[in-house]
Amino acid sequence: MVAKAVVYVEGPSDQRFMNCLLDDFGLAEDIEVRVIGGGIPALRLVALPIRRAREAGKDVAIILDADENPAEQRAGLERELDALEVEVSSSFLIPNDADAGCLETLLEQSVPSEHRAVMNCFERYKSCLGELTGPYELPLGKAKIYAYCLAVRTPPQPAERDYLNRDYWNLDAPAIKPLKEFLSALAVDSGDADP
Repeated sequence: MVAKAVVYVEGPSDQRFMNCLLDDFGLAEDIEVRVIGGGIPALRLVALPIRRAREAGKDVAIILDADENPAEQRAGLERELDALEVEVSSSFLIPNDADAGCLETLLEQSVPSEHRAVMNCFERYKSCLGELTGPYELPLGKAKIYAYCLAVRTPPQPAERDYLNRDYWNLDAPAIKPLKEFLSALAVDSGDADP
C-alpha cells in the first residue's frame, strides 16, 4: 500500500521516533515520514519533493521543533513556505504545537513513571553545574535523553532506540496526545482523498 500522506521532519532522530509512533498508532501504512535535513532554512532542500507529493495528490505536513519561541517558529515556517512558493496541508510544532520545546522535551515527557527518578537526578546534576564558576556548559536535552538511555540500559544512540519498548517509553503519555491527534487527523484527511 502506498502512503497517502507525507510528513517532513527535521532529522533522522525525528524520523525514527515518528515511524515508531505511526507503527504504534496503526498509521504506518497511511503516512510516510521523510527528512528535511535541518530546520526552516533547510526547507529549500525539499521544496521540489513537497511540490511533487502535492501534485501526486498527497497531503503534506511539516513537523518541526518549536524551539524557544513557538510563535516565532511558526511565523518563520510560514514565511519560508511563502518564499519558496510551497504549500503544505498542515504543520505541527513539537512538543505539543503550543509550548516551547523539541523532540527531547517530548521524549522526556514520555519516560514511564518508574524511571522518572533518573530524570530528576539529571536535573540535580544540571543545577549543580549551574552553581559552579568556570567555563562549564549546561547539557542540552539531547544529553539528558542519552544519559537516561545509558542509565536504563537501552541503546542511547537515536538510530538504535526502540520507542515501542514500553519498559522505557510511554507512547500513551498525555504529552504525546496532541501529536497523536495531529497524525490521526492527517491520516483521516488523506484517506478522504480517495475517490
